[in-house]
Amino acid sequence: VGLHGGASRWTRRVAWPTLVFNPHEQFEAMRGSGGMELMQRRIRERDVNLQGSTNPNLSDYGSAPESRQYSGRRVDEQWRCPFRP
Repeated sequence: VGLHGGASRWTRRVAWPTLVFNPHEQFEAMRGSGGMELMQRRIRERDVNLQGSTNPNLSDYGSAPESRQYSGRRVDEQWRCPFRP
């Protein structure tokens, strides 16, 4: 996830550009144990309390490409991650 001082969401603002990495296995384990839905609900509730709305980039797992969420900015449905290995 990309974080920077000019981010539109307050929770993504930091003093200097930052990258955050979470192991994919961590999310798979949460899904397997049933903890993902609870975490999503709490994050969204806190986002509404802090910012007044949920992050428009967030979507339920599997309903949209994850790269949109990781981009750290609002992108349209046609956007594709520019990185090509």
